Order: sequence, then structure tokens, then C-alpha cells
Amino acid sequence: MSISKQLDDIEQRVYEGKYPESIQELGIILQKNPTQEETIRAKLLISLSEIWVAQFETRNRVTYLRAYNITQEAYEESVKINNLSYQFDSLILQYECAHYLPEFEKAERTFEQIVSLAQKLKNEDSELFKLKESYYIFAKATFTVFSTYKEVGESEKFIDSSINRLKEALTIAQEQDNHMIIPLILLYIFYFYFYKGDFEKYFDNTTKLLEYGEKMNNIYLIAESHGHYCNYYGGTRKSEEYMAQMMRTFEIVRKIGNKAKLASLNSLMGWYYLSVGDYDKSLEYYEKSFDYHERNYDQEIDYSKTIGHAWSQITRSGVYSLKGDLKEAIRRAEEGYEILKKEKPHLWWNALPSITQLYLLKDDLDKALEIVEVRLKLHEKTGYTLHIGGALRVKGIIQWQKGMGKKAIDTIQKSLTYFKQLDDPIRITYTLYLIAYYYSEMGEMDLAKKFAKEFEKANQEIKGDQLKFESSHLKATLLLKSEDSGDKHRAEGILENLSQGKLSYSEYITINLSLCEALLKNVQQTGDKTSYSKLKDQILELFIRAQENNSYSLIVETLLLWSKIALIEFNVDESSEKLNEAEKLAEEKGLERLLKVVREEKDNLKPERNRLMRLDGGTPINKRMEIVNFDRRMNGIKKTSMIETIIKDTDLQLKANI
Repeated sequence: MSISKQLDDIEQRVYEGKYPESIQELGIILQKNPTQEETIRAKLLISLSEIWVAQFETRNRVTYLRAYNITQEAYEESVKINNLSYQFDSLILQYECAHYLPEFEKAERTFEQIVSLAQKLKNEDSELFKLKESYYIFAKATFTVFSTYKEVGESEKFIDSSINRLKEALTIAQEQDNHMIIPLILLYIFYFYFYKGDFEKYFDNTTKLLEYGEKMNNIYLIAESHGHYCNYYGGTRKSEEYMAQMMRTFEIVRKIGNKAKLASLNSLMGWYYLSVGDYDKSLEYYEKSFDYHERNYDQEIDYSKTIGHAWSQITRSGVYSLKGDLKEAIRRAEEGYEILKKEKPHLWWNALPSITQLYLLKDDLDKALEIVEVRLKLHEKTGYTLHIGGALRVKGIIQWQKGMGKKAIDTIQKSLTYFKQLDDPIRITYTLYLIAYYYSEMGEMDLAKKFAKEFEKANQEIKGDQLKFESSHLKATLLLKSEDSGDKHRAEGILENLSQGKLSYSEYITINLSLCEALLKNVQQTGDKTSYSKLKDQILELFIRAQENNSYSLIVETLLLWSKIALIEFNVDESSEKLNEAEKLAEEKGLERLLKVVREEKDNLKPERNRLMRLDGGTPINKRMEIVNFDRRMNGIKKTSMIETIIKDTDLQLKANI
């Protein structure tokens, strides 16, 4: 059989996804003294195979580098024989590799060569240009996206225009039955829909890739498609479909035997269990993913291991923070971000959510807000609707923590408009919960009830009970604000029932503080000593739990509250002692905002003590609470406990980089 005929057969097998065996056979052919054109063709098929292997191996840099070098050789050889067709093929594959290496200057130079060659073909060989037109349009459609990795583009509509160009390229490629470019175009189309947050079109185009993969009997494309179905079902919180799809994808990937993809799938499972609140299970899968990365990459030749290590630390940081181990969360987040900053700086903007979380863990609200503003401006430039909504919601939550009540709610309502544009039921419903809760905290009960009704209506339309906790908590919160003693009793019942269930650490904190609020209201209105005793027990339990979980901000806030209790009971020395403990811990852990609060409380201690000393021993507890501003300290704890809501907005960015 002639070499040309062998290459025809191998090319078909490449399109069918027989990448490793095709690379081996092509290597043998290159040793058989092929012609120059046969040599170039063999090298281009090797490069195409290597690109797909790299794509499936979670974008393995070494494989892309190998492919890039081969395409560079093919290009130089095609220039020598003046074969414009092979020159174009070489440049397109080289361009694809340069982006993923990442080598942006090389990608930009290669793009300029593509444009120049396309103009030459238009002038000199219009028939050949028609054959390569889909390649040319593909390059133009993706170039703006490539440039955003080093500097976000200025056009707010670049994603839509890129998608339209890719669809145009796809139509041409399908008419020509061009199997080199069709799967690449399909991949980029649904990637763009994913980043845009249009999950339904993302799903539809994943289906198109699957149909194409099945048509070509290409198990790599089939596996890639099923992996993206997992993204879809996870992103839309369809639990049963997600788990069924994950099991199917695991089955396919194990059949191929690709351990890099197994690392990715385990990471997706970790993300899923994080999103539904099963933190132990989440950590278990993240650990599996980390082990796959550690075992299957050579750090000396491939920084994929290093990047896998970085993202693993960042994602596990989120789990540790929700479990309450803030010390470990900060350590992992800092390590992961430092690696990422050093090894893959072009992805710094994708790391912004985790950096925000890091500063929140450190209780640096100003820096966290500054990072969110940077993130928001970047997404506004690119028009990423989903990310704009997420950044606005995080901004509002931080504003709330900083005491900017009405402004915070306005910001979160802006985020709601973006989620409604996407028709994203989970994010819409959760955002309505936040708005209703914040209005109730501000005492704007008419507005709180209005948004609570919208929340319940939206929640009823969601299949499953993803927001069951939020629904019960919101009901209890509104009942607590009622003047009716029966409503307050019902609220306490709801909270007691919730407290008996399986709760994450952050949910436990939420329930504990709501119970504290219920008891505090009763004490303030009646001076009831039994409620006051229960309140002290709840605060003590909160302090113990915060200590167990290394929740330093919460420990400081609880010490401040306990200082108030000691002062109410005329134990001035104990009150001062608790303030000193709080100051020492805040200083030691770098909690600058809380350190200022502690020192303000120390300054207030003497005047508050003097006012209390004027009272007689029989003065009711509730009157003493008014003198020491007990409400303010309770509000401080509630604001400090809101980190979980930030982490819920990081899932998309973290998942997108697995």
C-alpha cells in the first residue's frame, strides 16, 4: 500500500478518535522516506491528534508544546515547497496550540500570518480560499477571546459576534465535510455559551458535539460531550440528572483510561457536593482529584501538575472555610493563588472570586470589595451576563457586611436583573432570599414580605429541595419580626426543628444566631430571666463551636458579646478580660477591621460601666442591655457569619478552570 493511501486510512482513524495509535503509525511512516508533501501531511495529522489528546487530558501543556513544534516544522516545510494549503493548515493548528500553551505573543503573530495568507489566497487562488474560509473565520472568531486572557477586550458584544462567526464557519465546514475543524468549532461555540451563562444553548451545542462524536464513532468527543452535560446539570442544580450523567462519564473515561480526565471529574464531583452542602463528601472528591494530579504529571516537564495543585488548593480552601477551619482555608488559598500568579498569570482574573474569599477570611472587607470591583469591571467589558450578576451579588453582600444596608440591597437587586436575563431559577431564587432577609434585618417589613412571596413562588418552581434551608430560615426570620407572641413562638419552633437536622457549619451558625435573636427580643421586651439564661447558653455554645472550627472572626465577635454580658452582670473585670482576649486574637490573626471594633469597645468600657454603676441592683436585664448597646454587637456577629454566601458565587469560575 502506498504511503499516500496509508495516510488516507490514518486520517480517517484520526477523525474517529484513534489518536494514540494514529500517532504511533504516523511516526513509523515518517521513517519510510515519504515525499515532502507526505511528510507535511503526516506531521499535521500528528499535531491534530496531539491537540485532541491535550484537550482531553485537561489541556496538558507538554502535549500542546509537542504539537506546536510539529506544526511549526510542517509550516516551514510547506513554505519551502510553496504549498499554500498546508501552510494554512499548519498555521491554524499552530494558532490553536499557542493559545493553550499559553504563548499569547506567538498566537498573535500566527493570527497575523493567517490574515495575511487569507488575503493572498483571496487574490491568487479563490477556490483554495473557499476551502480554507471556515479556518479563517474560526481564527477571527476566537482571536478576541484569546486576547482577553492577557487583557480583557473592549467590546461588550464580542461573545455574541464570535458565536455568530463560529456558526458561519461551522456551516461552511459542514458543507465541505471538513472533520479537522468541525469539532474545534463546536467546542468553542458551547464554551462561549457556557461563559456567557446561557445554559440552554450550552446544552444544545453539547448535544451537537455528542451527535457528531457518535457519527464519527469518536469516543474522545463522546466523553468530552458527556463531561459538559455534567457541567450543565450541575450548573442548573438538577441533582438526579447530574449524578446519572457523572456515572456515565466516569464509565466512558475509565474505558479510555485517561487519569487526567478522572482528576477533572473528581473535581467536578467535589464542586457538586460543595454546592449542596455536603462538605465532607466534597473534600473526599477534591482529595481524589488532587491525588490523580500528583501521580500523573511530571512537575519537571509539565506545569499542568503545578496548576492542578494550585486549583486543588483553592477549591479545597472553600470547603475548609465552610467547615469552619479558617486557618487551613487561608493557608490553602494563599498557596494556590501564589502558584497561579507565578505559573499562569493570564488566569488571574479567573482567580478573583477565590482572592475575594481569601480577603474575607482575613476579615479585610475593604480589600475584598476592591477585588470585586475589579472583577465587575472586567466582566462588564466582556459582557459576561452570569459573571456580572455574580459579582454584583458578592459586592452587595460585602456592602451589607460593611453596614451599607440600602446600598447593599440596591446592588443585589441589580444582580437579580442579570439572573432574570439568563432565566436561572436557582440564582434568582437565592438572590430573592437575600433581598427579603436583608429588608427584614432593616425593619422594612412590607418590602421583606413582598420579596419573601416572590422567593416562595420562585422556590416552588424549582424541582428538588436545594433551598429548603433558606425557605425555613426566611419564614422564621419574618415571624420573629412580628409583634404577635404566637408568631415568635412559631419562629422558635421552626428554628428548633432546623437545629435538629443535619447542618453544615455555616447553617449551624445561621440557626444559632437566629435563636439568639429570638431569645434577645424576648428579653428586651419582657426582661425574662429564663430567656436571658438560654441566650447566654446559645452564645457560649457559639463560642465553643467557633473555637473548635478556628473561626477567628467569629471568636472575636463572640468575645465582644460575652464582654457585654459580663458588663450587664456588673463583672467589670471579666468584661475587660474578654476585650483583652479579643484584642490579642484580632491582632495575632491580622483581623484589622475587628481590631478597630475591639479598641472602640475598650474605649467605651469606662463610660458604659459608669452609666451602669448609677443603676441599682434590681434594674431589669433589658434596661441594662440598652445601656451597653447589646444589639450592635449581635448585629456584628451576624455580619461576620456571611462568608458562605460569597463562596456560593465562586463555583462557576472554579469549575470552569478544572
